[in-house]
Formats: sequence, structure tokens, C-alpha cells
Amino acid sequence: MITTRSSKASAMSSTTQSNARPSTVKTEVLQSPNKPTKTKKTSVKIEVPSRTKVTTKKTSEASGSTSKKVVKREPAIVQRKKSVTVKKEATPKVPKEKKTKVPKETKAKVSKKKTAFILPPEASIYLDQSMRGRVVRSMKQKMFVISREADASDNSIEKFQVLGSVGNNYTVTMGPRVKCTCMDFALRRVHCKHILMVLLKVYRLPVDNLMFRTLTPNKELRLQSRSYGRTVDPSVLIPENVRQKILSIGFQNHPDAKPIEPENTITRRSLDTSDCPICFEEFEQEAIATIDFCKTCGNNVHNECFKMWASTKGSNVTCVYCRQKWVVETPGASGSRKNSVRQLDSSHVNERYYANFATELGVSRKRDYSMYQRDY
Repeated sequence: MITTRSSKASAMSSTTQSNARPSTVKTEVLQSPNKPTKTKKTSVKIEVPSRTKVTTKKTSEASGSTSKKVVKREPAIVQRKKSVTVKKEATPKVPKEKKTKVPKETKAKVSKKKTAFILPPEASIYLDQSMRGRVVRSMKQKMFVISREADASDNSIEKFQVLGSVGNNYTVTMGPRVKCTCMDFALRRVHCKHILMVLLKVYRLPVDNLMFRTLTPNKELRLQSRSYGRTVDPSVLIPENVRQKILSIGFQNHPDAKPIEPENTITRRSLDTSDCPICFEEFEQEAIATIDFCKTCGNNVHNECFKMWASTKGSNVTCVYCRQKWVVETPGASGSRKNSVRQLDSSHVNERYYANFATELGVSRKRDYSMYQRDY
């Protein structure tokens, strides 16, 4: 095949034109001029990164020659951040102090001493499980006896004023019918811990005594148990000054009570200063024996008039004038009497029904139920 100069010149001119064109993303397919056929133009859009190279390739086919533009992508250079590591200064390790082992003997000395009480072997024979638990509580818990009185008509009957573990005042009667004023006895009708405390710490009876198995002892058994021949446990006694103070608050006319002088006492006012505040009549000097006066404000009032006033007030009797508690002088007391809950202030009342002296004893009003869940 012979090529002419004109064909070479046309080929050179086509290559120079292709090199002179700017780099675009369009590719054109050119056919040889010898063929008069139709030419097709195709365009392809390619997203080129910032660094691209455009090269041209020539391809020859049997029918003619074509030229294509090829776009090459170079991998983008990724700049990596250098991580800077800061070395921390190592803190010096402090050696741990070794714990010295304390021998068991010294631990026993340091620990607080607790009241140790172990039931005797015969308790499992004579007492049931619930009874054994009450016996242990009566020996371990703090309870006190503030008064012990014998009946005037029957010497075998005794009454004990007992202060329970929370300071409540109960009355334990050792008579033909053994009883206590606590709630436990009222509900179960069995030996409560207050009765057991009297038997164990006052009478000092062993657990095999018949008094632990009956609530209706006869006179011979009561006298025999009372004269068992042992001294009272000193843990049930309280200091005499505290005892006198409790008796003066909770009892009337008790022989061992310390008399309390009313505060801010005042002498009687003159009879001419006022009339009776109830009947509005004048006072007469001749009837001074029938006239009483308030120990706080000193105002006078007829005895008969004041009795009508007091009958409307119940147990909380106050003065007609100053409304303070009416103080009654009772010289030559004939027998002691326990004050009712209404006659006490709120600081000496607990659980609505019982006089409480936890403040004077220095104990807590909160009950400890930890000993009620154990089996003995």
C-alpha cells in the first residue's frame, strides 16, 4: 500500500490539533475523512480531582483510525496528623502499711461487755420455747423496780411498780391472781417478761419453781417463793434521787416521794380585792376556813364554788383566773395512788396508755425487736 504526501500531511495536522486542544472531560470519536459515513459524537463527564493527567491514545482499526482522550487519576495524598504522646510523670508508690493481727484475747477485752445469760439445762424440760424466749428477755433487758408494797389486809399479796425496757410504768400483782398491766399480758394471759423479771431478779427463783407454771398460786406458795432466801438483784434498783423524782411525778401521796414545791408560788390575796369569780359574792373574813386560793396567782374562791368548777374539768383541773394547774395541799397522806395518764404531761406519756419515765432513766423509747426473732 502506497501512502502519498497529502495523506501524511493530513495525519500530522490531526495530531497537532489534538495536542493543541485544552484538556476537557469530553471525548470525541473521529472517523477517517476517506469514509463519507456519518460521525457519532459521545461525551462522558468524569469528575476529576485536583491532580489529574490527560493523555491521548491513538488506535487504528481496519476501517480507519480513531483517537481517544484518556483521563488518569492519581491517588490523592492524605496528610496524616502526627499524634504527640506526653509522658506522665510516674508517681512514686507508697508502700501499704501491713495490718497487724490482733489476737482474739485482746479483742475480747476491747469489746463492750454484754450481759451474758445462758438458760440452765432444766429450762428445756420445764419451759416451752416461747416461755424460754421471755425468760431470756427478762434477764437481758434493762427493767427496774421503783416500788414494792404489801397488801394491808393480806401480807402474802404484793404489788410491784415496774419500769419496762422503754420506760413505761407497769403494775405487777403477786396475789391469788398473778397479773400485769402491760399489753402482752392483756392479750395472751401468760407470764410476761415483767412478771418473770420479778420472779427471777426479785424473788430469785429457779426456773423449775411452780410459780413459772401457774398464774393462780395459793397463799402458801406465794409466801414460800417470797422467802426463798436470796437478795434482790442490784440491776433492778435505781439511784434514790431518781426514784424519788419518778414517784413524785407518777404518784400521789407516796411515802417515799419527794414533795415538789410549786414554782412561782404566791401568798393569798386580800379578801377585799375581789369577789368570788363563780358566785360573784363578797368574801367574809369570818368564813376564811371555807375559802381557798390559787397557789399560782393568789386569787380567792369559795370551796363549794370551786368543787362545782372542778367537776366540769375532769382530771385537768385549773384555776378560774390564770388557768394554771390547780395545786391541792394534802397534808397527812393516807395511802398512795397512781396518777392517771390525763394528769401527766405529754413528755411522760407513751403509747397513749402508759406513764413513761424514759427521760429520768436515760433510756430510749424505741423498742428493740432483735431478741424477739430468736429461738431459745
